[in-house]
Amino acid sequence: MRNRLDRPKLAMDIPDAPNFRRSMGFLFIRLSRGSRLKTLNIADDRSREAVGQLARFSIAGTQVARLAQADPRPARCHHP
Repeated sequence: MRNRLDRPKLAMDIPDAPNFRRSMGFLFIRLSRGSRLKTLNIADDRSREAVGQLARFSIAGTQVARLAQADPRPARCHHP
């Protein structure tokens, strides 16, 4: 098990209006045949509406950049 930095958790401020800021996150799913399906999810922070989703067995950085640049609003990523 890795040692993690002990950082205080900060509360996320919620924007006053929808379509102001997005959150991005990856989800990994192990299929019954052993392969992993990766999804990149982008959601609006106010309405929690899914703005974009990309599902592949392998997601390249160029695909992430293309999906992120499709919408010029600021985005934040959560790293557990």
